[in-house]
Amino acid sequence: MSSSTSESRPDKSGVRSGLGSSLVIALTLALAGISVLTPTQPAAAHDELGPTTPTAGSTAYGPLKDVTLTFNGQLQPSPTGTIVQVVTSEGQNISDGSPTVEESTVTQALRESDATGTFTVRWRVVGSDGHPISGEYTFTVDTAPSPSPATSPSPSPSPAITSSSSSSPSERPDSVPSGGGAAFPIMALLSGVVVVGAALLIVLLLARDRRRRDRAEAQDQDQDQDQDQDQDQDQSDDDNPS
Repeated sequence: MSSSTSESRPDKSGVRSGLGSSLVIALTLALAGISVLTPTQPAAAHDELGPTTPTAGSTAYGPLKDVTLTFNGQLQPSPTGTIVQVVTSEGQNISDGSPTVEESTVTQALRESDATGTFTVRWRVVGSDGHPISGEYTFTVDTAPSPSPATSPSPSPSPAITSSSSSSPSERPDSVPSGGGAAFPIMALLSGVVVVGAALLIVLLLARDRRRRDRAEAQDQDQDQDQDQDQDQDQSDDDNPS
């Protein structure tokens, strides 16, 4: 009586392991593309100094009564945290009393002074987020120009007025195009390509693994049929001994 030998079947665990690894890779690529499309939140910034009176770097005509500083956020009044010092070119602080805070504007009164030259404003305030911020800027103080004496009209005929071409207005800073907006469509396009590519890769991997499973099942069925035929043959040999 002959015994049938069973052949080794394909390891289905290897097919499942390959499918899992392929899905992990494809999902990683898809998540990488989505993360590029997701806008990042900018970090919170402290309040900053805006317009001042007199304007930083400008020339003012004395004597001055006060200086004002305007910030881009609402300040928190603080008797000890709000300080404004106006120092003359001779090093004298002419600030008079404590500054007043009204929303986003700080006003500092000044003592009467005939000093001229470069004035330095040193300031410290408490921002809207509760953190102290400080800085300094300068401006120039000059004496007011004396009015020119009146002149008698000249008997000579006035020269012909020649028209001069008006100078072109200077370009405003806000009219300069920003380069950041042009880069966003390119990033969005690249991210879309990554996401679509990852989706296609997932479909291809699933189809390939499906074919592998179908082939493995077909081989299992063929082996089962071969074993059944061998068993039938053995049974026939037992029923019809030679």
